[in-house]
Amino acid sequence: MIKWIVGDERTERIGGQLGFIFLALTWLGLYLALLYQRYEEQLAPAFYNDVAIILILSVLGYWGARIFFGGILPFPSIWQVLAIYLAMVAIIAIPHTLVHGWPQSGEWLGRLTPTLGGPAVLTGGYLLLAFLGNKYIENRMT
Repeated sequence: MIKWIVGDERTERIGGQLGFIFLALTWLGLYLALLYQRYEEQLAPAFYNDVAIILILSVLGYWGARIFFGGILPFPSIWQVLAIYLAMVAIIAIPHTLVHGWPQSGEWLGRLTPTLGGPAVLTGGYLLLAFLGNKYIENRMT
């Protein structure tokens, strides 16, 4: 039997890159479908919350595993973490304000919690996984 493709590091890397590209395109398609259902069709969240939860778990699970088991992602400085956090807050707050307008006096807490808390959880989770991943790699190397 003739082997057409010999499995080496290069073919494994290319396969991993292609797999990630198609996974990211799937995530993008699901996200666009959620946006369409939410804002274009005006569906209630009960119709698309399950897809949103699957999308979130898929993205966070993939990146969490890559960060932890890779162990090679840099541990950012406090200024880099702050810049990433502020960029994430801006990415959430600006479109949210454009769609829903400036919050009324009683809506501030409901608007600030996901806008400020979501990026804080994501940034903190990244830092925790990067730290644990570095420790995991260090322990395996010794």
